[in-house]
Amino acid sequence: MLTSTPHDVAIAARLLDFFAAETQWQRKLWDVGACLSLHELVEATTAVADGALTPETVNWLKGSLMPMIGPDVGIGSPQERSTLVAALKTDLVANGFSTRVVRQIAQSAEGSYLERWATELRGVSGIGAERVSRAIAGHMLGLGFSPAYLHKWWTYRIRHEAGTKAIGDLVEEAHERVLQPLAAHDVIVPLSRATERVQEVPGWLDAETASALLTPINHKPIAGLSGAIRAEVPARDPGAAVEAMADLIDRYVARITLGGRGEHLAPMPYVWVAAPGRQHERMRLRRRRGLEIPVLIRREEPITGSVAPRIDASLELLGSVDQGSAAPAVSGGWAAVETLLTAPGDRGKVQAADRLAALVACSFPRAELTELAHHYMQSPSDAALAAELEAMETNTGRAGLLAKRLVQGSVEFSSSSDFAAAQRMLAILASPHARLTDVEEHVQRAIRRLYRVRNLVLHNAATGSLTLAAALQAAAPLLGAGIDRIVRGAVLQGIEPLDLAARARVVLDDADNRPAGDFADLLQLADT
Repeated sequence: MLTSTPHDVAIAARLLDFFAAETQWQRKLWDVGACLSLHELVEATTAVADGALTPETVNWLKGSLMPMIGPDVGIGSPQERSTLVAALKTDLVANGFSTRVVRQIAQSAEGSYLERWATELRGVSGIGAERVSRAIAGHMLGLGFSPAYLHKWWTYRIRHEAGTKAIGDLVEEAHERVLQPLAAHDVIVPLSRATERVQEVPGWLDAETASALLTPINHKPIAGLSGAIRAEVPARDPGAAVEAMADLIDRYVARITLGGRGEHLAPMPYVWVAAPGRQHERMRLRRRRGLEIPVLIRREEPITGSVAPRIDASLELLGSVDQGSAAPAVSGGWAAVETLLTAPGDRGKVQAADRLAALVACSFPRAELTELAHHYMQSPSDAALAAELEAMETNTGRAGLLAKRLVQGSVEFSSSSDFAAAQRMLAILASPHARLTDVEEHVQRAIRRLYRVRNLVLHNAATGSLTLAAALQAAAPLLGAGIDRIVRGAVLQGIEPLDLAARARVVLDDADNRPAGDFADLLQLADT
């Protein structure tokens, strides 16, 4: 189990937040790891040479990386980081010398990144828990581990493993896990429809063979089974193996169905996967990426009720983002943003990403305060405050009351995740403009990454982009949060998306002049 020092507990709480499927959008991890970011930058220089990206894109990406890379002890020694920063200040071009320096440092850092962080955490580290946890989580996800596996791995060591260890010791164990080679996983994908051409696919099993194999594993026959595809997939963990298999199945589906003549290949939504020496477990072929637009469920009018045509179109474009194939999901996700937030006179479409980032940043305090209020009512340390929160008729009232009490310093939370969230909210309430600008910049990086990857897919057919999966995973919850605000504004106030974005810009720039209670609804959209 983990030692109970406040710093260690805060890091652990955030790691579990980042990996848990049920984590709300405002507590998720929005960035990719430092090493993957550097590889992404190198990839971008090649895309510029191919005409898929502009030099301005690379320059913006370099600038956005500087605050993250410079103080990241996992990247290397102070001298190595100084060399990296110097390279980032030059003009990076494909295969240029400075680009090779960036690639060299990224490759060198990958194998010792967590080991360096473990050493840092065993000393007297002055680095905040939020930065530490984001660095560790982003690195492990960037190496190809699945969130579900990492949540299970860290939960066991933090809460259940015999003995007590400091967070530095657990990060050292994570380093040792990272060094283990990929393992061959047995993945079986049952098919609900399979026509003649599927016999050409490697690992094809006819219906009879597939049934004989899967019935004992499933403990009963699978209805509608038309066959299966079985493959040995090298991966970090079972979830990662399934993700890789899903991408492979997508390619097979495209090749077979696009050939015409009535040929079809349709996988079932669940697969069976086994790590070496383990029994098969059932998993979803595609896990959710966390895109949710709550207003579509909470509206009083019918779900089929129309809003503005552009908003209806954007919702349709978002359809594939949560669980669809990666390339269409990236294209649809960005198209939804562009449709809603591109304005006349824009110098580039990427400005739509910045406007969505402002909307999401304004939405962050309400989302966090609302979740904290509900958690507090379930497990209060002060019965009187819990009763006051319960008596409020709306979530806006609860969030506003909690914001005022946080500023007064009179709220204690039993959950370490809630405690960490409350500390972040206190920092925002103490310095609103600076802290919300930081939130905005994190969101901006995630949505701009979605735009870059979309351009690589559309203009360079780069469906194997290094950050394709990571871009979707980071951006999907943020797309949901931002577009939920847009739909809510259209439904409740008839406000156009660009007008709402303009409101967000004004509010963020004026945030230091707002009282604590205003942070319950900075965009003035709430009706509950």
